[in-house]
Amino acid sequence: MKSISINSVNSWYEKVKDNGIILAEHQTNIDGNKDYWGFEDAKEEAQYEYETLANHGGIYCIYEQILYFIDVSFYPFTIHDIYILEKGDIALIPILSNLSEFPIDFNDLNNEKPKDLNSNLDNWDWLKSCLTDSNLKEDFGWYTYRAYGKIPEGVSKVFYSDLINFLTR
Repeated sequence: MKSISINSVNSWYEKVKDNGIILAEHQTNIDGNKDYWGFEDAKEEAQYEYETLANHGGIYCIYEQILYFIDVSFYPFTIHDIYILEKGDIALIPILSNLSEFPIDFNDLNNEKPKDLNSNLDNWDWLKSCLTDSNLKEDFGWYTYRAYGKIPEGVSKVFYSDLINFLTR
């Protein structure tokens, strides 16, 4: 992930909302072991499930053909950092996990319709630029249904801890 500096993050974010594509709003519970998608839905779902939401979350968006992760906190809503996502970035795991639930065949995106994911998407260039060869074959179910004691052998515990710390900081 490459942090970028923008003079007015709020006006930049308004441009993203007007001219870009918001792919997903992501938040976890305070323990980092459950995902919520969509900030408004997260509040309702977490309350229904008696969960406490983490104060940090992230927004995945495409703006000017670049995939970004916007690190935000709530109460009050504040944008902390804006990152350009690159191949292998830890912040890609939640969005790739969410996409694999549709399911998307990462090996053959020609058979998948981007508009099925988001009505504003007309191509998969942003995803192809982020996938590594191992991502194409990876089953992201380990992340979606994660529990610390059940991390698969192929997933480093350090990587897992770093990911959870990143998402819940």
